[in-house]
Amino acid sequence: DGYPGDGYPGDTGDAPPGAGTGNLADLFEGMYIVPESDAAEGLNLADCFSESIYNTKDAVAELDTEEEMLCAFIAFQVNKNLSEPMGVGRYRDVDEANERFGYFKTCVGEVQKVNEEENGWEAEINFFCDLSEEEKSLYHSNGMPGSGDNSYLKLEKAP
Repeated sequence: DGYPGDGYPGDTGDAPPGAGTGNLADLFEGMYIVPESDAAEGLNLADCFSESIYNTKDAVAELDTEEEMLCAFIAFQVNKNLSEPMGVGRYRDVDEANERFGYFKTCVGEVQKVNEEENGWEAEINFFCDLSEEEKSLYHSNGMPGSGDNSYLKLEKAP
């Protein structure tokens, strides 16, 4: 667990130069900010870097405690595709992480609700999940802030 070859972002099976087999939290330093939360106290950060925590319908359905949400949020930050011009980049500070964690939890709840309906398609956690409503509105086809449109939920045909 937590060693090169485990499928973490950019993983080639080899540790980056100078990384050795040390702490994963050190390896991913600067890629995430832990928001203020009582759940952070008992969190094992090494368990919070894999995209698998939030990237399937079943994984999202299991996110029901503050600690699980926090762990998924950290993984979400670490796995952001910063080469894409969508969403926001790395957070500036803890205050921004706190704000975006709230958006993330709301998004997780919306994704869970949509996926419980079993309509033949699935919503997923994506780059919209840490955006404010105003930021999301910039991606809506009509461009109208506050439209209440949930089109930011990526829809995929269920297998």
